[in-house]
Amino acid sequence: GFVIYLSHESRLENLNSTLPVHSLLSRLSPAEQEVARRVVIGESNGEIASGLHKSVFTVKSHLTRIYEKLHVRGRSQLLVLLR
Repeated sequence: GFVIYLSHESRLENLNSTLPVHSLLSRLSPAEQEVARRVVIGESNGEIASGLHKSVFTVKSHLTRIYEKLHVRGRSQLLVLLR
């Protein structure tokens, strides 16, 4: 596993260099990978939607597909899996 310590200002700028490429992420589309990365750093659905210029509905749709592809039941299990 890994732990992420990022300041609010730098967390997105350093996101790609901080998160190792995890084999599980290769199962996800690029959009789903970005949503998963943002979940790991603690963003809410609204923050993710705003940051990606998408609707909250779209973010929730991505999360549903992520949960199905990674065989988890929700956000908590996703965090455990990816941390």
